[in-house]
Amino acid sequence: SLWGQIPVAAVVLNPASASGPRNAQELTEFFKPLLGIKTPKRWLLVPELPKTSIGKIDKTAVARWVAEGETA
Repeated sequence: SLWGQIPVAAVVLNPASASGPRNAQELTEFFKPLLGIKTPKRWLLVPELPKTSIGKIDKTAVARWVAEGETA
């Protein structure tokens, strides 16, 4: 990784989960003890992750979202 990179995570929240994180602040609070300084500083809350034609997560599309500051 390069110096100066900021951790970002694209997350699909589960609205059916009664005990799971429901927003970016709760995600940070949950992961901070587990990840320390690697905890994402920015969360992209998305309805679903883009998939390739074979069903894998399209990491290029996610990276484009991060670069453009968008979520969909």
